[in-house]
Amino acid sequence: MLVNVSLLGSLIFRKSEERAALRRMEAELVELFATQGITLEAGAISWEAPPAPVTMARSEDLEQSVAEFLLGQDLRGASQGGINSYQSAAGSIQFRSSGGFEARLSAPEGEDLCRSFCRTFSYGTPVFQENGDGSATAAAVFQYGGRPVYNCTVTFTLTGGALTAVSGTLLPTEGVPTGQSGLLSAAAALTAFQQMRRESGTVGSSILQTYPCYEVQSTPSAATTLMGAWCVVTDISSYYVNCSTGAITVG
Repeated sequence: MLVNVSLLGSLIFRKSEERAALRRMEAELVELFATQGITLEAGAISWEAPPAPVTMARSEDLEQSVAEFLLGQDLRGASQGGINSYQSAAGSIQFRSSGGFEARLSAPEGEDLCRSFCRTFSYGTPVFQENGDGSATAAAVFQYGGRPVYNCTVTFTLTGGALTAVSGTLLPTEGVPTGQSGLLSAAAALTAFQQMRRESGTVGSSILQTYPCYEVQSTPSAATTLMGAWCVVTDISSYYVNCSTGAITVG
């Protein structure tokens, strides 16, 4: 019993020390950004673990499922040069080894079909925009493990309420984590962001939030990698800091 109490006390002490270290780091970052005229809002720093890279293999079963979802099950398939194609009376669709795809169809379900597609294939809620000529577009971001993959989207085109085109990037919902070490924390990502802002004069006066996400990196082969990233949300725009390289992309 005494050993258990001692271990519990040691654990509580370590947790207390960790919290104190995090508070000191947060105070230092607040002061650092203040010297550059930027307000780091309270609670803006995420203390979650950085997401590790994930490798993915092309899934022809997934491609066929998408084709059947949009075009029905009476499909005619063909494959040439890494491009898989499907056709039916409802339209046609092509899938590339990079994950990109394009479909042409005419589906009267329109917006309902868009929302159902996103729920089925792990995209976020689509955002619709009227074009003023009877047409509309909608876009949604792919979600992996509940985290957005900011540069992996699907776009829908609607004409007269009917869904007429779908294009974007298709990824499986399961991959293999690489277990890479030395990934940037959110605090380290903010330091990289602050340096970039100082060198480039990036506009923005307040950092509102940081959260973990992914960035898709495709190659000509069938393999795709999701790189962990931190999204830094400012009052002007969002910036994405690669957890492995520290490279920064403007959203």
